[in-house]
Amino acid sequence: MKNKTLAAYLALFLGLFGAHRFYLKDWRDLWGWLHIVATAIGLVGMRRTWALGQDDPLAWLLMPLLGLSIFFACLAAMIYGLA
Repeated sequence: MKNKTLAAYLALFLGLFGAHRFYLKDWRDLWGWLHIVATAIGLVGMRRTWALGQDDPLAWLLMPLLGLSIFFACLAAMIYGLA
C-alpha cells in the first residue's frame, strides 16, 4: 500500500523528475522517465535562450516541454491530494 500524501508531496516538489511516478509504480514506469526527458529538454531550451537570446527559434520549441512537465506534476499533486 502506497501513501497518497507522500505521493502528492513528491509530485509537488520533485514532480519534474517523475519522483511521484517512480514511487507509485516502479523505476520501469515510462511516464516517469518522460518527465525527466521533458524537463531536461526544456532546461536545454532555457539555457539556449539565456545564451543566444530570445530570437532562437529552437529554444521556443524546447521550452514548452518544461512548462508541460511542471503542469502535469502540479496536476498530479492536486489529484493525489484530493483523491
